[in-house]
Amino acid sequence: TITGFESSNHLSLVDLQVQGDSVTVVIVETEDTADYLKPGNRVAVTFKETEVALSREPSVSISLRNRFSCTVVRINEGRILTAIDLDYKGTPLQSIMTTRSARELSVKPGDQVTALVKTNELSLIQR
Repeated sequence: TITGFESSNHLSLVDLQVQGDSVTVVIVETEDTADYLKPGNRVAVTFKETEVALSREPSVSISLRNRFSCTVVRINEGRILTAIDLDYKGTPLQSIMTTRSARELSVKPGDQVTALVKTNELSLIQR
């Protein structure tokens, strides 16, 4: 649900509530070009699994604003890339990273992690 936004030129910084968490998205639209851009409107948030970074420390000081507390469900390790399946409040998410990074992170199913996504890597879909 959109909770607010600010626009400048052709960009908008949109604040949302997603399953009780605050999420911020930058879009290349304004209220003049996107009629759905109104507080209270429901939207879907999407992002690529390759844009999801993981942290074992939820309060790490970093510039990535969007943080999702997740449980590791499954790890699919390949030679080069590893897919880590996550559960975010009943919603499946996935993070794809290099296998080297996944091994250094050293998570296993059942572990709690924070999924981090940059504001400019999320997209909105009108519902």
